[in-house]
Order: sequence, then C-alpha cells, then structure tokens
Amino acid sequence: MNILTAKKLTYEAVDKLKDSGIKVSIVESRSRDNPKTVEKYNIEGRLPPEHWNHVTFFPSTEDEINRIDDEMFALLVKNIVFDTGGCAGKRDWELDWSFHMSLDTTAAAEGKKIVVDLINNIA
Repeated sequence: MNILTAKKLTYEAVDKLKDSGIKVSIVESRSRDNPKTVEKYNIEGRLPPEHWNHVTFFPSTEDEINRIDDEMFALLVKNIVFDTGGCAGKRDWELDWSFHMSLDTTAAAEGKKIVVDLINNIA
C-alpha cells in the first residue's frame, strides 16, 4: 500500500464516523506553514504537505468515543500511523507530517493505548 492509499483509507474511516453522527471538523494543518517541518518531512513515504490536515472529532457519548478509538486502532492494524490526542469532549487525528506507513506498529499501538487511557481519565 502506498501513502496516498493509506490516506484514502483514513479519510474513509473519518467519513464512516461522520456518517454515523459524530461531529467532525477538518482544517489544514498549521505545519504546512512551517518551512523547516515541510523540508524535513516532505520525503518519499510521507504524506505530501498539501495533504496535511488536522481532524477533530466531537463525540457526545461513550459509544462514539469507542468507535473513534476502534477506527484508529483498525488503521494501525493496517500499518497506518499518525499522531492522535484530544481532551475531554474531543479526539484529534493529526494527518500531517506524522502520517506514515510502518511495518512495526507495536510501539505505536502501546503508545496510543496510553494516550487513549489518559484522555478517557480526563473526561
């Protein structure tokens, strides 16, 4: 799978969550405006800067939170890796310079589990 196919699968997951009733906001990543970041990560195997976006989900129930987390982990199983975060009332996917394909997603999965647990404990 190439990086643009991975992007397509990721946005299909975003659309699936949106279609299920979860409020979603997609804005251009501020990283696009940082010349040093663009220079460092505008390389083969990474998402091109013109595709860098910040996705925010606004779940209103525990079930919606779980569906967002499930989609993120499903992408990770497909070796699609990107930064995630959030706080009480929202979840963020950074589809920016951090977006890439990885053959070893064990460490990423463990890290994301920690982040999910931390966010859930803040809520």
